[in-house]
Amino acid sequence: MKIPVLIHYGKAICESLIIVQYIDENWTNSGPSILPSDPYNRAIARFGVCYIDDKLLRKLAMATNNVKLLRILASPFVNHVEIALKIKSIETEFIQQNMLNKSELLLKSNPVYKKIPVLIHDEKPNCESLVILQYIDEACLNGPSIILSDLYDHAIARHNFGQPI
Repeated sequence: MKIPVLIHYGKAICESLIIVQYIDENWTNSGPSILPSDPYNRAIARFGVCYIDDKLLRKLAMATNNVKLLRILASPFVNHVEIALKIKSIETEFIQQNMLNKSELLLKSNPVYKKIPVLIHDEKPNCESLVILQYIDEACLNGPSIILSDLYDHAIARHNFGQPI
């Protein structure tokens, strides 16, 4: 689900501009209008909200280009993460690991399980492929969502992966 979300009478309304317009139209007697009354100024305000949503906020979370993936080539778990990174157009430094001779970076990044994949974003590690996929989806809003929004499809995916998404 995208944020922000306004829940009104049990119904979800998403996207900043749509929420602002919804509030403006539904609570007309509760104070001044949020958006200007002049059509031109209203269009400029809409443009500003869309610009902030699309150009700044959606790319801010993972725009640092400081993303590394500890991996081995023949892992389906790593492959899922790599596909997600490509879908989201995230520049990533791929660091090949030898699981027979584990690197200090791997041992430091995943000290409990000592396995791959490990996604390191701004020097903060995320371990376990499903956790990484969810992190990528939530941290990088550009591109399509990689986590299923349909509850049934989501349940089937959890069943097939054997873990919650």
